[in-house]
Amino acid sequence: MISEKKAAEVTAFLERYRSFLIVSHIQPDGDAISSVLSLSFGLRRLGKETQAAIDWPIPEVFQSIPLCDQIRGYPIDNGFEALIFLDGSSPDRMGRFAKWLDEKPSCVIDHHRSALSFGTVQWVEPTASATAQLILMLNRRLGVPYDPVLATVNMLGLQTDSGFFRYSNTTADLFKDAAFLMEQGAQPYFNASTILENKKTEEFHLLTRMIQKLVILLSGKLVYSYITQEMLRECECTEEDTAGFIGELRSIKGTECAVLFVESEAGDTRVSFRSKKWFDVSQVAAYFGGGGHLKASGCSLRGDFFANIEKVVRYIERQMAQSDASKALLTLLSDRGQNEK
Repeated sequence: MISEKKAAEVTAFLERYRSFLIVSHIQPDGDAISSVLSLSFGLRRLGKETQAAIDWPIPEVFQSIPLCDQIRGYPIDNGFEALIFLDGSSPDRMGRFAKWLDEKPSCVIDHHRSALSFGTVQWVEPTASATAQLILMLNRRLGVPYDPVLATVNMLGLQTDSGFFRYSNTTADLFKDAAFLMEQGAQPYFNASTILENKKTEEFHLLTRMIQKLVILLSGKLVYSYITQEMLRECECTEEDTAGFIGELRSIKGTECAVLFVESEAGDTRVSFRSKKWFDVSQVAAYFGGGGHLKASGCSLRGDFFANIEKVVRYIERQMAQSDASKALLTLLSDRGQNEK
């Protein structure tokens, strides 16, 4: 259920100020880019001054998305009146822009259930399929006129965060919002082609190497693999080329939890978690200092790469074993109750 009270608070915040720096999270995905552009250019159509910004290079796969070249990096002049942070669950996800949280009135809009409490005004809506869905709601409340360009950009977040309408967060409301954007001229097939059908041959070489490292545990319920810096160099790829690889692991028949470990250039271990039905990967990510959604989360760890893999995998094994035991107990109690009737 969308919180009308919170939506009204954010709407009032947007109406109160004239100029905004609108930031989304480092290591941006489709929802981050869609949200920051949709709100920035939506507010411009109402006469506001805005600048979209992300303290991270825009991944190559998104660079042909309309308006994407208008996103600035750090540093930026901080002469704006207010700060807006989108699709980020904690201040550190803002990169270097986080230092302005204490200097400016700020508004945080997010849909991650693991979000921390920060900002002058905060709207966290875990029932939303994407932050871009909340931005669409705000733009419509404010009376922002949509054209095919803005509609296509806003559609991007709805598509990517729902796995192009395949994941369990695909709701009736999401389809209604997508239908509205289609009526405004959105081109979802352009987004889908750009993201899904634009891969380099080097990425397939890297994907092959990742699959060769595949480990299957717990009778197939847990699978994981890893990508080292050496593998990236040998395949002439970068970390951003691994986007989507976790989905290949998740697609394996019988898998409940999939994990991908990527060694960053700085030596950190970046971990992506995905699940299908019952296992809560957000609690795993939170245990290791990260966050995200029930079925899609992540974290970053310092220290030895392979030691981190061992530590995370062993923790997940214990958690999945406990979940299995809990389900078995519930089944036993249910069966006993049926027999006693």
